[in-house]
Amino acid sequence: MPVPVGGVPRTVAERAIESAKTLQRQRRRANDVSSFEENDQVWAVIDRDEHPEFENVLAMCWARRVKVAQSNPCFELWLVLHLEHLDKPIDSSGIQARLHELFPQYDHERSPAPNFEALLDGMPEAEQRATRQLQARAAEQTPFGNPSTTVGHLTHAIREAHQLARRRHTS
Repeated sequence: MPVPVGGVPRTVAERAIESAKTLQRQRRRANDVSSFEENDQVWAVIDRDEHPEFENVLAMCWARRVKVAQSNPCFELWLVLHLEHLDKPIDSSGIQARLHELFPQYDHERSPAPNFEALLDGMPEAEQRATRQLQARAAEQTPFGNPSTTVGHLTHAIREAHQLARRRHTS
C-alpha cells in the first residue's frame, strides 16, 4: 500500500525504511509464510535534483533492503516519458515546463499531481524510453546521469505483483 510522503530524499528514505521495518516485524509475527505480504516490497521514490545527500540516501535505502525509484533530475521526467522521448540534460524547471506544454492540466505550483489515469496508456512507452535513457547513460559511463529514471522498475514490479496476486486468487 503506498504511503505518500513528500520532502527531501532523506525524509522519503527514512519513512520508507520505517515502513520496511514494520513489514519485517509483521512477517516475523505471521505464522503463514505463504501470505501475500511475503512478496511485498518497500520502495522510495526520490529525485536527484541538487540534493547534497542523494548518494548517502541511496546507500541508506539499499542497506536496509528498500528499493529505490530514482529520477534525475526529478519525477516529472518519468511523466514526460509517457508522452515523448527526452534524452538531453535538463533541469527540474525545464522538465516541469515541458510537462506543462505536453500536458496542460499539469501545473507544478498549483496542481503538481497530474491525472495519472490519463497517462496510463503511455506507460509501456515510458518504460521503454526510460530503459533507453539508462542504457545511454551507462554507455556514457554516467550511470543515472541527467536525464534518467528508474521509476519504470517500480511500475514493472507493481505489474508483476498484481499478476502474482491474480494467479494466487484464481488458484
